[in-house]
Amino acid sequence: MKKILFFLMTLSLILSCEDEQDFTNTTFSFASFDKDNYNLTVTLGSSSTQSISVAASIASSSERVHAIQVDTDASNITPSSYTIPNSITIPANQTTGSFDIIVTDDLELSGETLVLNLIDDDFTVQPATVNVKLFCPQQPPASGTWTIRMRDSYGDGWNVAAVTIMVDGVSTDYSVPQSAGKDTVEDTFDVIAGATEISVVFNSNGERWTDEVSYEVLTPAGDIVLEVAYSDQNISTIDETENFNYCVF
Repeated sequence: MKKILFFLMTLSLILSCEDEQDFTNTTFSFASFDKDNYNLTVTLGSSSTQSISVAASIASSSERVHAIQVDTDASNITPSSYTIPNSITIPANQTTGSFDIIVTDDLELSGETLVLNLIDDDFTVQPATVNVKLFCPQQPPASGTWTIRMRDSYGDGWNVAAVTIMVDGVSTDYSVPQSAGKDTVEDTFDVIAGATEISVVFNSNGERWTDEVSYEVLTPAGDIVLEVAYSDQNISTIDETENFNYCVF
């Protein structure tokens, strides 16, 4: 009986070692995107290219082809604005491959997303999301009547603080009087045809409670090019010109 028990224990140990050896040397392979998220900026009126890599867990003696699909339910980008291949090939004896997507300017100002799926018959692959943002370079302001809307959250006015708007070197200050309370104060200024430059600078002029200040600037078409709400009580001077949304100029 003892000999039989010893034989069974020995056989079990041998089989266990063989199973472990087989698992270690498995040839099971899977592929995945190298990143979950990509950020792509497209300049107004132009196009941009994003290269995306796919990695395999092990090399193969033959090339491998994986289908690429767009998840239309998870994406909100216009189909006509992007070009993407139907598949990606990982060359023989390699563990990586790559493909390019091209996105043209047919985009919303708020940005859009493109979600890609990699088809692997043996493995569920995490999708890759391409976050597409529209970039608009600095350009001359549109001619016509612009609007500035200003508020004081406490309701006692901006006192000596003001927003200075300069168009081609001619500046005008705008502020919120104490009599306005918490109401929005709206004012306008004109930009003549041929104007080349506009700037917006906030000056506290020694006013301490700048965290009560908020304002926005709108084009003649009613689009917001600048929206500001300060949280600092001790702002001195801030040039907000670089924060313009030039996409709506």
